[in-house]
Amino acid sequence: SVFYDSICAPLVIDIKSFKVSRQNNSAALNWQITSNELAGHFDLKYSLDNKVFMPLEAIQADELSGLVSYSTSHLITNKYAPVIYYRLCVVGKNNVMKYSQTIMLRLDEVMFGNAMIFPNPVNNIAWISVDISESREASIYIMDNSGRLLNVKKLPLIVFYIF
Repeated sequence: SVFYDSICAPLVIDIKSFKVSRQNNSAALNWQITSNELAGHFDLKYSLDNKVFMPLEAIQADELSGLVSYSTSHLITNKYAPVIYYRLCVVGKNNVMKYSQTIMLRLDEVMFGNAMIFPNPVNNIAWISVDISESREASIYIMDNSGRLLNVKKLPLIVFYIF
């Protein structure tokens, strides 16, 4: 037997763009969608590990038709991670959902190339190896799997050459 479900329908809204940029202490999030008249609201979510996404903001869709642009901001001063990941969920008036691709915003001002931590996973002691050209101080942020900050350590990084 074949049954017709009038509620089961695809969401024909297209997410034309979804972008993030840093503006001082905030992440500026901008997106455009087509067929806006079919959108009910938008659920913005963020993650510090690209695995567990937390609610950021729910935004009601405008009553406009066609291609419509939206924007919001996210205060990022208390985020202790090198990257914040964002995704957008468009919820249609018929409660059908459509997710955007995940986008990311780098927060670290100085990235160390080829950084390694070992052993992984860490038990009690960790070794960190980074490529640097001059000695300097670095902050090491220790977080659990949900992105919660456990500790911050300032450590000297020393250039060491192996021949």
